[in-house]
Amino acid sequence: MTASLCEGDVLEIGCGNGDLSSYISMYGNRVFGIDIDPVAVEIARYKVWDYALSDCFFDVADANQLDLPDSSFDTVILAEILEHVKEPMKVLKEARRLCKNGGKLIISVPNGYKIPSHDHLRIFNLDVLKELLAGIGVKESDINLDERVPNEWILCWFYNKKEENLNLRGKNNQDLTKYFLPPHPIEDLKNAGKVSVILPTYNGEKYIQESIDSVLNQTYKNFEIIVVNDGSTDKTYEKLRPYIERGQIKYISQGNKGKPHAINRAMQLATGDYVWIFDDDDTALPRKMEVQMRHFLRKPYLDLIHTSSIYTDSSNKTPLLVWEPSEIEQKDLLKSLLHGCIFHQGSVIVRKRCYLNAGKYDERLVRAEDYDMWIRLVKNRCNVGKILLPTVTYRQHNKVRGSKENPIPVEKVAEATREYEKIIFKKVYNDIPLAEIFPELKEENSNSGLRVSALIERAYAMAKRRLFDYALNDLKEAFELAQKNYPVSITFRGMYFIKKFSEMLTQIENEEIKNIVMYFSLLIGNRDVRNFGKKGKTTLSLCLITKDEEKNIARCINSVKEIVDEIVVVDTGSKDRTVEIAESLGAKVIHAKWEDDYSKARNIAIENATSDWIL
Repeated sequence: MTASLCEGDVLEIGCGNGDLSSYISMYGNRVFGIDIDPVAVEIARYKVWDYALSDCFFDVADANQLDLPDSSFDTVILAEILEHVKEPMKVLKEARRLCKNGGKLIISVPNGYKIPSHDHLRIFNLDVLKELLAGIGVKESDINLDERVPNEWILCWFYNKKEENLNLRGKNNQDLTKYFLPPHPIEDLKNAGKVSVILPTYNGEKYIQESIDSVLNQTYKNFEIIVVNDGSTDKTYEKLRPYIERGQIKYISQGNKGKPHAINRAMQLATGDYVWIFDDDDTALPRKMEVQMRHFLRKPYLDLIHTSSIYTDSSNKTPLLVWEPSEIEQKDLLKSLLHGCIFHQGSVIVRKRCYLNAGKYDERLVRAEDYDMWIRLVKNRCNVGKILLPTVTYRQHNKVRGSKENPIPVEKVAEATREYEKIIFKKVYNDIPLAEIFPELKEENSNSGLRVSALIERAYAMAKRRLFDYALNDLKEAFELAQKNYPVSITFRGMYFIKKFSEMLTQIENEEIKNIVMYFSLLIGNRDVRNFGKKGKTTLSLCLITKDEEKNIARCINSVKEIVDEIVVVDTGSKDRTVEIAESLGAKVIHAKWEDDYSKARNIAIENATSDWIL
């Protein structure tokens, strides 16, 4: 939130290790940071180099007295600094001195005692902060309180109003960099290559101009924008016409054939070395391409680079969360892709040749077409890199997704995505050998436990997409291997997915799947399962004792009835509807006199149970 408020040349007083400065830089501003801790300053200098950010400068300095010229910065930030200093008034006066007339001063502090810390020298609430600002001549009516932040913090800003010093006229444009340490050298982007930005749109009138403008405002300028209007019936064309007339976009219009077809058509016209596929409702931060293209220069072995992204509300003004890529080794990418999409498409830039090698987008997929492509790119040994810095915002809104023939309202998106994932995972099962997904099978193919664990994990992924036939095939092979090599060594990862599978059993009707999963659950629970299945299906009885439990009995039985073969209820004299409810749920009810002995009642239940196992 703080970063998005900044304008122009920004001074962050108390920059620490450069986290906020890095975010601010992504908005295209020049950033200057000072901190009293030389170690923090050096970390900040390294961090912006590591992110490949330009125009970031840092120095070691005392916020009470800064050797910087008056009225030098468009924005000055004091982010959670005032609570750490002995004389906050003195720091505020310095901040105001350095901020230009009409510039912006941004302040954030913990709200009262809601973020306690032994480092805090002062406690602030809104009244205390207003009183402090009044001391430097800021009227309460000029303070803008940002209500978007959680109430653990106070975030406010105001425009700096001060008498203009006539002696400073013409001097405000002096070189500020000479007051700061030189940044670590970064790569020149002159020969970084051209990016083709592909933007498919269908009825995108509401947000598409904001999306295109965010691309045009990139600090990296070697790009083309290809917009494919996929049969829009709203005013999308009217919104696009100014860009067409100014020659800022290549424009293609077609009947509604779906997003994958639109991307495939644009790919044929793309002349760039790299491709960035961007949605018509998202926006890019100004340094997105600059940062990623510099990383391609720095690491020429990479084929795909993705980044963090900021989820926002429909206005694109309130951040909801920052999504960050997971720490996944290249060899484990296909394995991780079994369980969900691990890239946010708007953040991804890919070498064009990788797309060409992978083939066209699957035009059957109205949803999850990007998920399918990531799997295919990784299968084709596309080397993946990540940057843990947001480069795009991902807007959350209620716009209908899909195509004209297959419109998907927002409340049906998750359900529709699962259906299209069935198509994807049939391809995964049939086209990608298990050893490609789990490369450890190639390295240690004599270890049956590795194969059993891999089969269970893939079976779980198939069952999640309700592809139960595929799941059963894998489980059967895993079961046979486990019995043949008893006791088989299941990996920690394999045990995790056995437990996840067990949690799914109430959603699965296939008894064979349930039976095999129960076998593996018992196996990792250190049970002797050598005779499992030898006399037919292993069975389970639910045994319980009751008295006057009409309010609870249905909930109890329903919670497990899908996984037991028999329900035995020993009722010890209920006067309410307990027996009637239990029998309606299929229970065998045995009436017994209560003799103040739980063990005796339980033994009666066990004696009447006919299954192999008792719950």
